[in-house]
Amino acid sequence: MGLLEKFEQRVNRLVSGNFAEMFDSHVQPLEIASALQTEIHEKAVIVGAGRTVVPNKFLIELSQSDFSNFAEYEKLLLSELTTVIREYVVSENLTTVGTIEITMTGDEDLTEGIFRITSNVEDATGAALDSPVVATGRRGPHIVIAGFAYPLTRQKTVIGRGTDADIRIDDAGASRRHCEIELTSPITITDLGSTNGTYIHNEKVTKRSLSADTDITIGNTTIQFRMQ
Repeated sequence: MGLLEKFEQRVNRLVSGNFAEMFDSHVQPLEIASALQTEIHEKAVIVGAGRTVVPNKFLIELSQSDFSNFAEYEKLLLSELTTVIREYVVSENLTTVGTIEITMTGDEDLTEGIFRITSNVEDATGAALDSPVVATGRRGPHIVIAGFAYPLTRQKTVIGRGTDADIRIDDAGASRRHCEIELTSPITITDLGSTNGTYIHNEKVTKRSLSADTDITIGNTTIQFRMQ
């Protein structure tokens, strides 16, 4: 079971209690948790072999209406969000330079259903780091989706649109668990019985080894596999 699914179950257990009123909001807790994970990957910086630094300070900005729906139980929600993000960082073998902290505020310029997440890397003293110093050497295997790099840190990485995928893509043409990249020798990609198939250079594949600079297509999404 993916971490987002576990988070959703924890929140759902509280729906009949304190969190019930929050589900009147146009923004749902699961959307925020998913967006926080995306923010982590977008801001990830590889600083050395086996060490990827990600943000640890997050600000969630909501419309005033949505923020009002969350405000009374803000501490409970932020506690759950902090837990799922901490678990996610550990599961992905990522690194933070300080404690993970998530805050929430209302912004009158945002309309209902729209929210914004900003993040920073801050050390234990609270000093913000514009960007960690990138070490020399190989970056290691990663994929690039819509300009954002996702380091492949697990032995097996599932890509799809479902909450249990390791890397989620917003594409109706993708299956919930569409394909899997495995760090074997050579590195391979396997289609997981997807509806629309996995393609490399316009050829539908079931399982295929990946060479450097390979473009993969699932649904309407192009995924660039890179070795460094």
